[in-house]
Amino acid sequence: MTIHAQCICALILFTCTSAPPPSLAGPPEPADFYVAPWGDDADPGSFDKPFATLTRARGAVRTLIAAGLTAPVTVLVRDGTYRITDPIILSPLDSGTAAHSITYAAYPNERPVVSGGRAISGWTAQPDGTWTVDIPEAVGGAWPFRELFVDGQRRPRARHPNSGFNRVSFAEPDQRTAIELYEGDLPLSTNLAGAELVFLHDWSISRVRIDQVDHAQNILTTAEPIGAAVFIFAITFFEEHPRYFVENDLALLDAPGEWHLDTATGRLTYRPMPGEQIASIESIAPLIDELLVVRGDFGDDVNPATEQSVTNVHFDGISFEHCEWQLPNGGFAEFQAGFYEWRDTSVPYEFPSAVTFEQVENCSFVNGRVSRVGGWGLMFGRAASQCSVIGNVFTDIAGNGALIGEDRFRNIPGGLWWVVRPDQAASGNIFENNLVEECGKVFLGCVGLWVGLANDTLIDHNLLRFLPQTGISVGNKFDETPTPCFGNSITKNHIHDVMLTLSDGGAIYTVGLQPGTVIDGNLMHSIPPNVGAASSVGVFIDEGSASIKIKQNAFHSIAKSPMKFHIAGVNTVSSNVLLLPNAGVEPFLYFNMDPANIVLSMNDISVVNSPVTCDHSVYDTHFDAGLEQRYLDTLIEPPVQDGCASCAGVPYSGLTLNACSQCNEPEQSCTVPTVSQWGMVTLAALLLIAGTRAAKTACVSANANA
Repeated sequence: MTIHAQCICALILFTCTSAPPPSLAGPPEPADFYVAPWGDDADPGSFDKPFATLTRARGAVRTLIAAGLTAPVTVLVRDGTYRITDPIILSPLDSGTAAHSITYAAYPNERPVVSGGRAISGWTAQPDGTWTVDIPEAVGGAWPFRELFVDGQRRPRARHPNSGFNRVSFAEPDQRTAIELYEGDLPLSTNLAGAELVFLHDWSISRVRIDQVDHAQNILTTAEPIGAAVFIFAITFFEEHPRYFVENDLALLDAPGEWHLDTATGRLTYRPMPGEQIASIESIAPLIDELLVVRGDFGDDVNPATEQSVTNVHFDGISFEHCEWQLPNGGFAEFQAGFYEWRDTSVPYEFPSAVTFEQVENCSFVNGRVSRVGGWGLMFGRAASQCSVIGNVFTDIAGNGALIGEDRFRNIPGGLWWVVRPDQAASGNIFENNLVEECGKVFLGCVGLWVGLANDTLIDHNLLRFLPQTGISVGNKFDETPTPCFGNSITKNHIHDVMLTLSDGGAIYTVGLQPGTVIDGNLMHSIPPNVGAASSVGVFIDEGSASIKIKQNAFHSIAKSPMKFHIAGVNTVSSNVLLLPNAGVEPFLYFNMDPANIVLSMNDISVVNSPVTCDHSVYDTHFDAGLEQRYLDTLIEPPVQDGCASCAGVPYSGLTLNACSQCNEPEQSCTVPTVSQWGMVTLAALLLIAGTRAAKTACVSANANA
């Protein structure tokens, strides 16, 4: 638990939104225990007298486990929001057995939410159009939250520029702590001391505190080094004029939706969006950095006999939202995919995940939702085996959406864990039919799904979209040294609109020796030109990647190239469909390696000068990539009502749809949807996005933008 959560004495361990019990059409769904917002932890946990908290339900289940399980145990959680100030923690004491499971599930047709946030109220309108509220618990940095959600939407901290980026004019000689600015690029009203510089490297970012801006000299100096201490992260290594923006200074608060917290005084200032009402908005800031932790006993790290896993525990249909991650002392200098230079050893090396499973076997997280979180979304990490992540939504996540396995750096007695105890690798897990979108919202180098040194992972039928960097990343050792990363299957996923901000990644990225790994039957498209130095592609086979089969995938509307190989070993590429946007695009790019390492056969390569729409044959051959129909029907929330988004035309995965009804225009004046440069457009957009045959038959093509 973070220190500031302990300071908020007005909150209890677990609070719920009060509501009367809803009426049921039929008899109660059977369960061993029930939890409800109108419950009481002093009650027995029955349907009529439910518990109020999951923590109390865990205690009741623990009593049954201690007595010896004779049947599966089910806890049903009723609709409502359950606010917590400490994470819910399950240990081997809460474990099922091989014969009997423990399940915490949403009551049928209900959607309970576990929130680590606190509602903020008491706003006062100010003459300059902002709203303010003084938060006693935030005075003196006691609760320095970095995220604010208003009516369910993430709001940006005050920043400049309000959108897009500035460019560095020149780097000072040390290439780490000072940049020269173009005149007029930053407001003259503040020297930005204590604000945050967000600096974009090629595939990663740095977030460091600003010491000051000398406007006379047009020089910004930082209190912490930009970039990790490796030469490639020097300020101008990748580009002569790299991108940056600044945030978290009151003087920058000039756009609707922006906010600023004065950590000294505890005053929160917000500039409302058009139409927001001061008396009715719901504003929430996170209190804690973890929501659910299911973790076994690691023992002594060496002897397997000392370890004890949590087994046969399942979470079904429960949403988790609102948690945070504080920037560590020394700042954030990212290596790759959210893993960063460890400058402050007083905090854990990795981001916290909102939901964590470690040292677990035969556990699952299904039909749930992880959203509005400040670190990583979900992790099945160390020694997670035979577990399933199915039918979930991961969205609005500051860092990586989901992770399976761990990186290579953890030490145990005798050396690195993957050398001494490779059996501690995550193994035999399933990540299937999940929607992963809008991740990397704060830490732009993060990815949709990251799989580290893990083996026999099935990544199947997922939809990944709207990501600043890579969609799926597999591997963590940058050479051909054997590791526990092998036998992973990346199959029938639909990945589009990725690499939207950073460069040198792809829809799918691999690194390191991976015998038995297969990339098969995926549909990848709508990847724009890289803004940084290195190309963004469909599949990127990076350093040391070897023994991988890449087959039967389809690529289209990718600006630079469908596939890129860099210092790669021997891999096979066969029976793929590569639709190139123009004759100047190479189907395969090779860097610092012998192209003969890549064994090519029976690939169908063609140039398609017009946009690829849903009547193209690629949607016949790959109609089953992406979410399967039963998950498509439940996971995709239509972004528009009555087939429209706004009269001005709001892009949605390459769509521009017209919303006459929202602008009081007659229906007949609606314009025909048009195709963006990198996307495709259909009136049945959501079905098409999932790549189903229903989309193929329902969609309507349209002309390209001029």
